[in-house]
Amino acid sequence: MPQRIDYDEIAEDYDSDRHRGKTVDPKLLAFLAERAQPAAGSIAILDIGCGTGSQLVANRAQISTGHMVGLDFHLGMVRQARKKTRRIDWLQGDGARLPFATESFDFVTNQFSFHHVQDKSGMISEVYRILRPGGQFVMSNISAHDMPNWIIYRYFPRAWEIDMQDFMPKEAIRTLMLQAGFDQVEIDLAHQDYEEDLAEFADVSRMRVVSQLRTIPDLDYEAGLKQIEAELQQAQGQPIIISSEFTMAKFTGQKI
Repeated sequence: MPQRIDYDEIAEDYDSDRHRGKTVDPKLLAFLAERAQPAAGSIAILDIGCGTGSQLVANRAQISTGHMVGLDFHLGMVRQARKKTRRIDWLQGDGARLPFATESFDFVTNQFSFHHVQDKSGMISEVYRILRPGGQFVMSNISAHDMPNWIIYRYFPRAWEIDMQDFMPKEAIRTLMLQAGFDQVEIDLAHQDYEEDLAEFADVSRMRVVSQLRTIPDLDYEAGLKQIEAELQQAQGQPIIISSEFTMAKFTGQKI
């Protein structure tokens, strides 16, 4: 099945979403803190599905040593990343067929793109192959199965149906990692109940920058937007506050 979103098409506008800003990865900082100097200077770091490179750029701003590589399936995203810095190697490639030698990286990360990967088992096995002994793999994503009351799913229920197909349950991901050979696989969940102003949500929905709104058919998107507009019109300018929830999952696997 082809990927649901053509990121080459939206690469130039990808960073316009305010939620895509990045700070240095705390997991990477913790990993480096455990390595004695000067060994940390020779550490190799890979970000699979790096997108426009914001995470690695944030990392490089605080971590001057080590070799950093960003890899993304979409050339358009890689081209945007290359504009940001030349202190990181940017490559186009398939996460399930990594173009790297066995045991060539110490730290591998994958953020918010695993659901796009067609061969999920293949990617995790490849990550294990390229990690050196003592290396670490950290994968972050939304935990769609743990957030059925997310405001996006309320107004765009087709997005819920699609995400249930594309996002693996957290325990299934953990099983894949253990089967690939990872030891001490940890899952950290961060769940948040919050309130969303419907007018502000309408503004974001009209931009259609959230990936869930790009995966659904136009008719489903337009129906959800129409429902939002109708509720706002009925409120006659009075604020509408919607209860919502959001869950993040972070998987950490060690290669011994």
